[in-house]
Amino acid sequence: MLAKEIAIKNHIEKIKYWVQNRGPEESEWEDFNKWVDILFFDKEKYEFTQEDMKIILEAFGDSIKIDTLQGYILNKPNGYPGDFLIIDSLYTFNSIRDNNHIKWDKLCLNAKGVVALRNRKAYFINLLLSKLKSYPNGISVLNVASGPCRDLKEFFQIKPDCKINCDCLEQDIRAINYAKIVLDEHSDKIKFICKNALKFYTDKKYDLIWSGGLFDYFTDNIFVRLLKRYYNFLNKDGEIVIGNFSPNNPSKNYMELMDWHLNYREEKKLIDLAKECGFVINFVSIDKESTGINLFLHIKKH
Repeated sequence: MLAKEIAIKNHIEKIKYWVQNRGPEESEWEDFNKWVDILFFDKEKYEFTQEDMKIILEAFGDSIKIDTLQGYILNKPNGYPGDFLIIDSLYTFNSIRDNNHIKWDKLCLNAKGVVALRNRKAYFINLLLSKLKSYPNGISVLNVASGPCRDLKEFFQIKPDCKINCDCLEQDIRAINYAKIVLDEHSDKIKFICKNALKFYTDKKYDLIWSGGLFDYFTDNIFVRLLKRYYNFLNKDGEIVIGNFSPNNPSKNYMELMDWHLNYREEKKLIDLAKECGFVINFVSIDKESTGINLFLHIKKH
């Protein structure tokens, strides 16, 4: 028990050092990341309880209040992790609001997992640009769990006059209202559908179905069930692309310290789930963004 108490005390002292300096300096980011990994090692070694972790978190003080990025992630003011406002803030390098914790926000914005998240935005934009070449007469897109739609905003900045019709499926009406402002100039190309992705059905067919950040919250069973259903919404020669974070995420422990949990899947696991759906392997492939953290399962209609 004494060793456990000493470990907790040491972790609290480490946190308080950074808190006194209003966050780690850029030169200390690597030290911070190593500390988080040590914390989770000790959590397993000494079997830290929820109360132990709560005591450790409390040492962060105001730096985990709702007006910091990491505090917003932890406190989930909209009731779920990775909501539209935090995603857009991480996409655009913006703090939640002006505060005295800029160092903490910079740490969060530059975490490897957040870099992969921003790369996901770029991946979708490039995917759309590539698809337009194959669909010169126009393309129909279903964007599942569309969130803030910053990716579509940036896409339209590149191709303002493109022939695209995009249905944005999103269960949070606050996200839809936010995205409508983001995409105000392109409302003629966008239709918002306020519906839970688990309950969504349609007779419409799409050339591309994209879900960048939803399926890694699902269990394997739900993943397979939804993938089968959404596959049926594809046109002939259409494609569905599903994003999923891999276990190769250096920010995993930091994210979980702030209570942001995902179902991480390796490439083989994603392939196995596609096989479980009954898809022919020749029509299944895996891609990744430049960090290799965020994977993308591609399945073409056959």
